[in-house]
Amino acid sequence: MKEKQFLLVICLISIVTAVTTSMTFAQSASPRGAPETDLQRLFEIRRITYDLVKPPRNREATTGGGASGSALRDRWLQLEVEFSTMMDWTDDLTVKYFLLAGEGRDVMLFGGEVTHINVARDRRHFSGMFMHPNAVERFGRGKIQAMRVELWYRGQRVAETTEPKAQTRWWDGREAMQGHLLSPKDTPWALIAHERYEAIKSVR
Repeated sequence: MKEKQFLLVICLISIVTAVTTSMTFAQSASPRGAPETDLQRLFEIRRITYDLVKPPRNREATTGGGASGSALRDRWLQLEVEFSTMMDWTDDLTVKYFLLAGEGRDVMLFGGEVTHINVARDRRHFSGMFMHPNAVERFGRGKIQAMRVELWYRGQRVAETTEPKAQTRWWDGREAMQGHLLSPKDTPWALIAHERYEAIKSVR
């Protein structure tokens, strides 16, 4: 009888130890103790916008001289997303952009992404990408049909939104043209991007 009781106690101790270890691992693997499936609760896209804008006034400093071509005097297409994070710190948060530009048979799908680091917990963050004036003129002359933004963290899509709200998944089914949507670091906004946008991870 005593031997059975002893074995029962040993089994109970083993079960409690296994459960405690599993809970500890889950808390350390996910930020602030959140399971991977709950990551979506930690991120929110508040709004997305696009607009044709003029380059900042410091463009002469960023080009090494005065505006020598018509492109620098024209408008850039600016894509922005405002989002919030509930983690104390977030690294490697990738923002993926999709843009549908042009009209009729000339509609084209563009894609681009930036990865942010050192994102502090806050209700108001900004991320952005740009399209060069020459590309704006060449592909649709600034006629934008739709825009989509997705937030990705640890290989999981944690937030997404489309403007205007889509009835069809226009961003799926065909390959997006890459290279036309530029990081702020590759535009005349490079010197002042840190004043508005979250820190962008350097790509080697």
